[in-house]
Amino acid sequence: MKVSMRREAFTLIELLVVIAIMAILMGLLLGAVQKVRETANNMQSMNNLRNIGLAVTNCATQNKDKLPPGFGSFRSGPVMTGYMSLMPFLEQETVFKDYINAYNAANTSPPTTIPAAITAGINSTRIPFKGLQATSDVSADSSLPQTSYALNGIMFDGATHQESSAATAAPSSTNSIRISKDLINGSTNSLVALEKSASCSSGITNTFNGSATSGVLQARMVILPGISVSPAPVPTSQLRPAKGAADVRYIQGFTSSGFHAVMADASTKNISLNVAQAVFEAVCKVTTQGNSSVFSNWDD
Repeated sequence: MKVSMRREAFTLIELLVVIAIMAILMGLLLGAVQKVRETANNMQSMNNLRNIGLAVTNCATQNKDKLPPGFGSFRSGPVMTGYMSLMPFLEQETVFKDYINAYNAANTSPPTTIPAAITAGINSTRIPFKGLQATSDVSADSSLPQTSYALNGIMFDGATHQESSAATAAPSSTNSIRISKDLINGSTNSLVALEKSASCSSGITNTFNGSATSGVLQARMVILPGISVSPAPVPTSQLRPAKGAADVRYIQGFTSSGFHAVMADASTKNISLNVAQAVFEAVCKVTTQGNSSVFSNWDD
């Protein structure tokens, strides 16, 4: 009589092998998911930047080739930030009108009431706009009018630059760049905006409508080439910094691939964190003649 020997369980070694295989597969799967998520975040941010570039182009087309200042009066209009001036071209006409209505209602005796009028405009537009926030910017508060994109402070004059904490005068600027006349290096080599953390250390935030708190009026949304330090090359500490850890003096990279920027022709670029200071300054200084060999290293 034959006895059938039927195995009813795995051995310990077999179980360990199965577990190891599953762990490897999970690791591969999580890595793929993370890569897909980062790619999607990159695309969302680059699309936001492209829309900013197109808004700049359309604004100039409809305003005799002129761009608004970073903070000031555009074509004798109310004093506002550069982003607020671009709102109609970012499909945010209602936000733009709300600012103007609040501003005009408070501007009873210009120019003495202009600061109060600006404050009224800012307070009337304390709403978020996803088109100016990057999903990969962990510092951005989706319930506030913060922006993950800094405008070029030379192209958009008068706003609060990255190293300033002083109150902004009102009106700060009436300078208007003309795209076809003043961008002497061409629109392809002229920086419009780039990624920068919405919230930085010491409670500093970048907002698209300006800031009016404790009697201090600011329009913090621009970046300038080297003040006390150059914003580029970007330190490794500024690659995906934790919320509240971003250094306001530098550009921040939201993904491992570097940071993104948009030029005056609305083309978007993926820039290395190691981009040289001279190259960064060349694309910022849109009214200063640059060298073609330098520009070629911008998105090299």
